Amino acid sequence: MAQYVPNPGPFHLEEDDIIPDKSILKDFPSKTEFDESMKHFWDSVHPIISIVDRNFVEDNYQKFWDGLKAEEPVMDINFALILLAILYAVHSVMIYCEGSVGKAHIRKQKKNKLFALYTKMKTKFALEVKSTLHFLTASIIIYHTGSLYYVGMFSAFSTLSRLAEFMGLHRDSLFHHVTPNKLSVVQINQRRMIWHWIRFLDTSTSIQSGLSPHMISINASADFPSKFDFNVKTKNFDGPLNPFRLANIAEFKCGLVLESVIHFLNSDFSNADELQSKWDSTTMTLMTLYSEVGRIIKEIKSCVNNGYNAKLIRFLVANAGSGVHRVFLLHLASEKKPYFHQNKVIIMPSKINIQLTKMSKAATSTEFFNKVLTITTPYSDMTIQVMVIYLAEVKHRAALEPELANFRWVARNANPLQHCFFLIRDIYRNPHRIVDLTLLAPEIMSMPLDEGLLNYMGDKRRYALDNCLSVILELVEILPGIIRDVIHFLVELRTFVYRTIATHENDTVDESQFSAEEFDTSKFSQDLFNMMQFSPASMIPSVGNLNFEHSIPPNFQTTSEPLYNNNIEIPPQNPMMNVSENIGQLPDIKFEQNYYTMGNESQQQHYSYQ
Repeated sequence: MAQYVPNPGPFHLEEDDIIPDKSILKDFPSKTEFDESMKHFWDSVHPIISIVDRNFVEDNYQKFWDGLKAEEPVMDINFALILLAILYAVHSVMIYCEGSVGKAHIRKQKKNKLFALYTKMKTKFALEVKSTLHFLTASIIIYHTGSLYYVGMFSAFSTLSRLAEFMGLHRDSLFHHVTPNKLSVVQINQRRMIWHWIRFLDTSTSIQSGLSPHMISINASADFPSKFDFNVKTKNFDGPLNPFRLANIAEFKCGLVLESVIHFLNSDFSNADELQSKWDSTTMTLMTLYSEVGRIIKEIKSCVNNGYNAKLIRFLVANAGSGVHRVFLLHLASEKKPYFHQNKVIIMPSKINIQLTKMSKAATSTEFFNKVLTITTPYSDMTIQVMVIYLAEVKHRAALEPELANFRWVARNANPLQHCFFLIRDIYRNPHRIVDLTLLAPEIMSMPLDEGLLNYMGDKRRYALDNCLSVILELVEILPGIIRDVIHFLVELRTFVYRTIATHENDTVDESQFSAEEFDTSKFSQDLFNMMQFSPASMIPSVGNLNFEHSIPPNFQTTSEPLYNNNIEIPPQNPMMNVSENIGQLPDIKFEQNYYTMGNESQQQHYSYQ
């Protein structure tokens, strides 16, 4: 009969939880599978999600398998969970690295079996009641790498966040002496890393699911993990700067401010002055965030001197800067919040927009495109300027360079489809808008800027859009079919807009860059429209999806007349319009009489960056 023993130390299961179960031994993958996958994990996954202590895994790896070979097999459940997560992550990321449909299908089947085993072990040993750090670590890796779409995963991370809080991870061990003189610096750093990953992913998944994050109400003091490598000689984190850890810290900082922005959208204000004061305060916080991430980016760039590849550094820099831009774009949209007191803005899960699904039955692609290009409120200059910078960075985040082959799975997340859509609409409505980046605040200009964008003398919106779509098209084969449809739709919509503008202004059109086929609107099924939802929290590994429900006001009336007109008069903002119309922010924002809030303003936690 198999025996189950925990790891020694502070992270272990209680004796009562050590229950033999032959089915777990039977379903557990062979050592050969793990031997073939470990290098992939250390090369492709661990740099991005470094919450596993590599020395711990390598020191205990052979001991674990020796225990299973014993006359009475012994399985260390904590270590088994870590190994399961490692193998699961490798299957997840290799789907996007191998480029083989057949292999991808096999890996997906293996992923399903591994997740079923993870669920069985979680239930068998009541790990959601008597949790361990290893369980939290394994869960983060599995959920982080295992899905493109986080809708529905909010429940998993809300549970993990409560477990982490119950275990005291939100209180820094060094500050509060939670376990004085018992934790090594490695364990303290691991606790910090786990806490901030859970907080970031809980906030992100909640928002993408249309829910408010609860993390902002937690009085957390956990410091960020170390940005330095561990020095074996000194037994401390005083080695060279680690660019991956720096990029993680930039993400965590963005997540904290994202909580504040979403809290603003869910807060009650008695008058316009109070609302404006809070919005201005959040703006100042975002400018501080820009400055803070700007300093982090300088440190990431300095890692070139430590032997890191220059293209890898540019990749990390682009991701760090893009995270701030996404939060800021959501903040700009929240300025349009028009309601006070009893009529609160709350975030709700998206619903099907019947009018939009009917659009797929348009007689021609021209009729269809004219409808989806409807807009009631023009985008501000700052919104377009930041959006242009953000889209221009996609080529550095998603380019499939040989030097970035190990991180192709991360590149799958660099497709800001909704921002492409809104930029196309702005080009259509304001073909002569001049984008002057020099007018932006110096904090924003401290972010990485694409040299081609800065030197481009034409319409910078077109430069950013064309380069972004060009790079995204290279990712089509590693994305789900429904996302491929959205990408092709954006390409066709851009073609329609460029042709319309050229025809209206009697310009020549370079037909070589356009498809000669009539766009098939029938493929825009109801399922596709269900998928077209986008969240500002696309900082996390998930594919940004479109949501046309956010793009068209509730009182939209269909018309067969072309909407393009240089002299068009934009009607006044409808006070009942969807807030996200102003920029295409993530969640489906509704105005409801029945509402809930996250507490009084005075009770909320505010963040400052020292």
